[in-house]
Amino acid sequence: MSSDIKGPIYVYYQLDNFYQNHRRYVKSRNNDQLVGNYKKVDELTDCDPIIKVADLWENQKYPYAQKNLPASEKKQLDPEDPAVPCGLVAKSFFNDTFELFKKNPDGGEDTQIVIKEDQIAWTSDKQYKFDNLKNLKVGTTWQDLQWLDMTDGKYISYFTLNLTSSFLEHFIVWMRTAGLPNFRKLWGRIDSGLDKGEYYIKIKNSYEV
Repeated sequence: MSSDIKGPIYVYYQLDNFYQNHRRYVKSRNNDQLVGNYKKVDELTDCDPIIKVADLWENQKYPYAQKNLPASEKKQLDPEDPAVPCGLVAKSFFNDTFELFKKNPDGGEDTQIVIKEDQIAWTSDKQYKFDNLKNLKVGTTWQDLQWLDMTDGKYISYFTLNLTSSFLEHFIVWMRTAGLPNFRKLWGRIDSGLDKGEYYIKIKNSYEV
């Protein structure tokens, strides 16, 4: 990069030939479930064809409570239980992660640039449209029933363990479907701007294709 860029700088990802505007895809969700109300399988016809845990990707069939356990210790959710969240939009959630570094011209340690991942979704969506399951029976938490955290979602960066980011807003941004098959979605922002120099991006490729 030959010159400085003032902040804020917005970081987007782009998907091509992904038809989020397809009628069946757009309708495949249950808004009542997304705001935290437990719904039985027979109440989730709106989510067709992703209604049960059995309909999820293999790596999505585990309760959020087991997220950080070794694979050998994880136990899948009951395949006949409702998928939480259900639907094609939720199942296809884009979950790649990105980290930006400035290369040290002197050969020393490169500098990681902070990409903030909050304040990227609509305020109304965050406040009124998404919540984890609530009013559950005593001894049961949303972490026991959900494969994804729909409200808080703090996760440790895949590359730098001392950085944490909010996964909440990525899911909410994804759930606001795009109107065209080639689209960009906001992933984060760099408030401080960037000085001129050489940069590179590390990508954690987790997305099912």
